[in-house]
Amino acid sequence: MTETEGRDRAPPDHLAGPSPAAPSGPAARGAVRGPTELAAGLFLLLCAVLGWWFGQPLKVGTAYRMGPGYVPIMLSWVMGAFGVVLCVMAFVHRGPALEKWRIKPIGLVLGSLLVFALTIERTGLLIASILAVGMASLFSSAFGQGLLAVWYHFAIMFEAIFILTTLDAGTRVGRFMLQDFLGNFVPALGRTSWYPSVLLCSALIVGAWGYFLYIGVIDPAGGVNILWPLFGIANQILAAIALCVGTAILVKTGRERYFWVTGLPLVWLTTVTSTAAWQKVMSDDPRLGFFAGANDLAAKLASGVLPPEKAAVASQLIFNQRLDGWLTVLFVALLWLILADTARVCLRHVRQASAAVPAGRRA
Repeated sequence: MTETEGRDRAPPDHLAGPSPAAPSGPAARGAVRGPTELAAGLFLLLCAVLGWWFGQPLKVGTAYRMGPGYVPIMLSWVMGAFGVVLCVMAFVHRGPALEKWRIKPIGLVLGSLLVFALTIERTGLLIASILAVGMASLFSSAFGQGLLAVWYHFAIMFEAIFILTTLDAGTRVGRFMLQDFLGNFVPALGRTSWYPSVLLCSALIVGAWGYFLYIGVIDPAGGVNILWPLFGIANQILAAIALCVGTAILVKTGRERYFWVTGLPLVWLTTVTSTAAWQKVMSDDPRLGFFAGANDLAAKLASGVLPPEKAAVASQLIFNQRLDGWLTVLFVALLWLILADTARVCLRHVRQASAAVPAGRRA
C-alpha cells in the first residue's frame, strides 16, 4: 500500500480520537501551583527583611516597656511568618496565574500618598487630604475608576491606623489608671512591674472596649451610629488627660512661664468636650441626646407604633443608647476629677516654690 493510499484510508477526524493535549495546569507551571500566592509571599518576606534591617539600630525593649524598635521588629516577624505561609501555599494549592503588573497606575497611587505624607505636617490634614484626593481624581479620569478605588483603600487603612493608635494609647492609659486605683486596696496590684497585675488590668481594659467593638458589629442599626459619638468624646477626653499631665510636668519642673503652651489647649478642649457631652446627655432631641433617643424609642415600643422588624431590635437599641449615656457621664466625671487634681497639684507646687524663695533669701 502506497503512502497516498494510506492517507486516503485514514479515518475521519471525528473517528480518529482526541489528539494529545498540550500540558497545562501544574505541569505547565512547574512546581509552583499558585504564582499569585508566591509573589505575595515573597513581597511580605521582602518587607519583613527591610523592617527588621532598619529596626536593628533601635532599642527593642519588652512587651511591658516597649522601645522604639519593638513594633517594627514584631511586625517584621509577623509579616515574615505570613510570607512563609503564602510561599508554602503556592506549592500546595492551585491558584490563579499572576497578572501583568501595571506599574504606571501603581506609581501614581503611591505618588498621591507621598504628596499626602509630605504636605500633612506643613499644611495640615485638610489641605493634604484635598491635594491627595485631587491627584487621585485626576488619575482616575485618565486611567479609570479602579485607580481611585485603590486610593480609597489606602485612605481607609490610614483611618484604621488612626483608630488603632487611639485604642493603643487608651488601653495603656486605662491600664495605668486601673492599676493605680486597685493599688489603694491591694498594694501588689499597683506595682506596674508585676506581670499578674499588668495582665489582669490589661485584660479588663481590652475587654471593656472589646465589648463596645462587639456590640458595634452586631448592632442592628449599624454599630458606627452608636459608637462614633462615644468614640469622639473618649478620644478628646484622652487628649485632655494628656494635656493635664503635660501641664503638671511643666509646673513641677519649674517651667511655669510655659504653662500656656498646654494650659490654653486644655481649657479649649475641656470646654468643647464638656459642652458636647452635656448636649449628648441632657438634650431633649431624640436625634442628639442618648437618653432622649432611648426614651423616645421606648415610648414608641410601648405604644406599639414600631414596625415588627424594628420592634424586634428596639430593646437592644434602647440599652445601647442608655449605656452610652452613662458612660459619657463617667468619662466627663473622670476628666473633671483629673483636671481638679492637676490644678491642686500645680497650686500646691507654686505655693511651696513661692514660700521657699524668701526663706532662701533670708539664709
